[in-house]
Amino acid sequence: MSANVDLNNRPDYDAVLQDIADYVLTFKPESAEALNTARNCLIDTLGCGLLALRFPECTKHLGPIVEGTVVPFGARVPGTPYRLDPVKAAWDIGCIVRWLDYNDTWLAAEWGHPSDNLGAILAVADHLSQKRIANGEAPLTVRDVLEAMIIAHEIQGVIALENSFNRVGLDHVILVKVASTAVSARLMGANREQLLSALSHAFADGQALRTYRHAPNAGSRKSWAAGDAASRGVRLADIAMRGEMGIPGVLSAKQWGFYDVSFSHTNNDLALKPEDKRAFSFSRPFGSYVMENVLFKISFPAEFHAQTACEAAVALHPLVRNRLHEIDRIVITTHESAIRIISKVGPLANAADRDHCLQYMTAVPLAFGNLVAEHYEDDFHKAHPIIDVLREKMVIVEEPRFTREYLEADKRSIAVMGDGGFWHNGLTSGIGNAVFNKHDGVFVIVDNYYTSATGGQDILSSRAVSKRRNTNNSIVQAVKGIGGQWVRQIDRTYDVGRMRDTLKEALTTREQGPKVIVASSECMLNKQRRVKPQISQAIKDGVRTVKERFGVDEDVCTGDHACIRLSGCPSLSVKQLDDPLRDDPVAAIDNSCVGCGNCGEVADAAVLCPSFYRADVIHNPTGWDRFKSKVAMAVIGWLQRRRDRRRPEFEALA
Repeated sequence: MSANVDLNNRPDYDAVLQDIADYVLTFKPESAEALNTARNCLIDTLGCGLLALRFPECTKHLGPIVEGTVVPFGARVPGTPYRLDPVKAAWDIGCIVRWLDYNDTWLAAEWGHPSDNLGAILAVADHLSQKRIANGEAPLTVRDVLEAMIIAHEIQGVIALENSFNRVGLDHVILVKVASTAVSARLMGANREQLLSALSHAFADGQALRTYRHAPNAGSRKSWAAGDAASRGVRLADIAMRGEMGIPGVLSAKQWGFYDVSFSHTNNDLALKPEDKRAFSFSRPFGSYVMENVLFKISFPAEFHAQTACEAAVALHPLVRNRLHEIDRIVITTHESAIRIISKVGPLANAADRDHCLQYMTAVPLAFGNLVAEHYEDDFHKAHPIIDVLREKMVIVEEPRFTREYLEADKRSIAVMGDGGFWHNGLTSGIGNAVFNKHDGVFVIVDNYYTSATGGQDILSSRAVSKRRNTNNSIVQAVKGIGGQWVRQIDRTYDVGRMRDTLKEALTTREQGPKVIVASSECMLNKQRRVKPQISQAIKDGVRTVKERFGVDEDVCTGDHACIRLSGCPSLSVKQLDDPLRDDPVAAIDNSCVGCGNCGEVADAAVLCPSFYRADVIHNPTGWDRFKSKVAMAVIGWLQRRRDRRRPEFEALA
């Protein structure tokens, strides 16, 4: 046989495609945690889309290609009057969802935003439901939408766990296309052959490059790329449903398949990857893992790798807002992924350029105390030159441990819930699901004796004795009753050293399953409301009463402000000294101090400076109190006079 021919034995579909297809056709999401998270994700994603409608640069893309087009059973674009064919509706919904970089996030070898798939899911579900109603059939339900979301999240997220597309120069929206194709075909009623065909075409497409996310080309395409991918997924599913043949070896075909063409060489140096890295690898089977562990952006519309830098800038803002001109250098310590994606210098050309710039996203909250979508606009940037002044002072440092641990899945997460939330649904949806699913994370339950968020009402675990309600029910016993094994209770959370040691134990123990820490201390504000009238009455009645006050010895304080950074106490601020030899302000405790002692506990646990002191203010002192005070003052006075005598004296020469 001649060597100048190709062997034309048509293969079976690639195993990866078959695994995805079988998962899509057979999996029935039952996890309460996944379904509840999907419901929250749906609400969050719609909110992101509605917020984006404020911005003309986004809305200019919306609507039919041909103005005035009327589509029977057209899919609706939330917040707009448009009813479009499902392909364009998916594009528009995906565009508004992603425009502000505010929807959910998945961090792994490949990054992404799995709720981008809602562009396809909502468009197809709405269109099909309208058709079904017109035909006298039952429409799809919200449960169908939530299940499609869980499946789409899982396909995108599980592939992303081990397989980096950014390392070969491709954008993560390839996974939106694949997942949207799969769930669109499922909603349309595809059989296995049709689903395999649709998936194969998703990989056969030319894939989007990441260049529009990086310097020097970052631009607004990154805001509609996911909508474009979701839209393409709907189109490919429709093509397959019409009977179009698939491409069985689309991934593995030698020379012409996706692996050889698009996945075998790194984009940084065009080096050939090791042989075992030239095909997809998987660390877990498909299920509902991704939806159960997806991340949400709560505080800032910012690329997720910048979130903690933004949080730090907001915390520092009160300390520096009037002293920005005094800043000499700003050091941001992060990992390699953040540096590769969002660290940049030089002019920023557009809003999309700014919301993918670590330095810009840090400078804005440092200067203004917050970061909102409008802060990325051209007019805001132009009106505030201080932003670029601060950017120029920033130094980005890679911490090797951060880079190493970024992809280590065994690192335990810490979830925090209040006692009110615990009794409302956290016992079942949080702790119960963690026990059932053998989740190996850490839960901190903040037990402050009240439902603080709604005004301080009593709850099941409140310490108050009530004639009308059954209080004093143990959170620890409830956790153990639902199956929790590793449970610790700390009755004085101001014991910072013990809290630190307990958290360290929870994060490092070899015991599997959820680790639950019940941190119990009365809400200090509620305590003040309760005890202040009692103290005032006691003083009025002539009863000996002791009030604790805390302060900072300004002669000892070095002005490094580590105590402020670590404690977070709103009463701990800074004070400028009159001493011309000391330029830096020292720490100071103002009159809003409630005497909790946390500042001193932090200073002790972190081995900070010994400048904190406690003063006991005694009302209606006894004779013994007065005697001790006289003795103490006499001793202190003698020590001060001795110190003064030992000081060297200098006489001026005539």
